[in-house]
Amino acid sequence: MNWLRKRRYIIAVLAMISIGSVWMTGCKSPAEKAHRQGKQYLYEGEYPEAIKAFKNTIQLDPQYRRAYVRLADAYADSGNTTATIQTYRQGIKAVPTYFKLYRRLAKVYYDRGELINAKTVCGKALAQNAINKDPEEAKDIRALLGDINAALARTQGMPDEQ
Repeated sequence: MNWLRKRRYIIAVLAMISIGSVWMTGCKSPAEKAHRQGKQYLYEGEYPEAIKAFKNTIQLDPQYRRAYVRLADAYADSGNTTATIQTYRQGIKAVPTYFKLYRRLAKVYYDRGELINAKTVCGKALAQNAINKDPEEAKDIRALLGDINAALARTQGMPDEQ
């Protein structure tokens, strides 16, 4: 009976490896493969490996917009806020109409209390005509901008500490 369990286990493991191999080889491009590998590392908490994979994705395809988001996630999860911000900026420069990058960068600034920077990023996103093609993202950025403006009003309404 013990031998039968071991055999089933081995078969199950081989089947999983086989399915994984088929899934990975079914990717469309080397950038897609690197991105998928990076996502796997990210979900496992292997941040240095995830960062390498997402950087590789961007090197293979600088227009791969989701790679910038995931790379920033990996930096954020590893506690490197400076690299998170740099990654969002790099992504905005490479793919200026991917408004998720603007919103997430503005949110990082907002969370850090850098309200003017957050407001500037939202304004840059909303100033682009292309944002009309992404109404949900525009709505989210406008909502974040409302939160930023409210926070600015609260800080400006507070008496100075002496």
